Amino acid sequence: SAIEAAAASWPTGVAINVLSFLVDVGIHDFNEKVRDHVVKAGLKLIDAAGAEALDQILEILEFAMEQRQGADTARQSLVILLGASAKHMDKADPKIPEVLDSLLASLSTPSQSVQEAVGLCISPLMSAIKPRVPALLDQLLKTLLDGGNFGSRRGAAYGIAGVVKGIGILALKQHGLTDALKTAIEDKKDAKHREGALMAYELLCVRLGRLFEPYIIHVLPNLLICFGDGNADVREAAQEASS
Repeated sequence: SAIEAAAASWPTGVAINVLSFLVDVGIHDFNEKVRDHVVKAGLKLIDAAGAEALDQILEILEFAMEQRQGADTARQSLVILLGASAKHMDKADPKIPEVLDSLLASLSTPSQSVQEAVGLCISPLMSAIKPRVPALLDQLLKTLLDGGNFGSRRGAAYGIAGVVKGIGILALKQHGLTDALKTAIEDKKDAKHREGALMAYELLCVRLGRLFEPYIIHVLPNLLICFGDGNADVREAAQEASS
């Protein structure tokens, strides 16, 4: 927490040294809350030093990635930090699509802190991969509504909110998300569709803030109906979306 607060004021050299320590030691802590704070501190350090020391940051992260094989918690943390560094890359850098694919794979991690961090990292990358946006949204929407488990569907909701934040709220209409979510929340036969739409509305509201307010009027009638839904998961999703 102290590092998070002080990172922006540190000289670049100090920030790089602290980041190296966090990557070598901090992300391997046995306590999940500590690891979450390590990632948050790492994100602050990358924001502060990324413009001046991108090559050093990438060297630290890529070396650590090479040493960590498999989908363990340390690797997930490294993917998030690498995603944060990608926003400092040139838009034409061929590494950006690779980083994005790693971030998308991490969205299925059943951890709110990981999914939230990945969603934040995705947004700045959208301007570099515009041709992929329609297919990416289609993929995330399919997972949101028909994914095999709650974690993957919740991750897809974070992903959709991150993409829309990155390319602008007009994407909701331009890419058919408005109609798709309306159809899903009105689907009386599939509770997963209703639950998925509610999760998407919740996280779009969180990420877009006041920009999403004009859409709330159209969502509200169905949201109110979902409070009395026969499915407990849908009722819980309605509660979360409204709060």
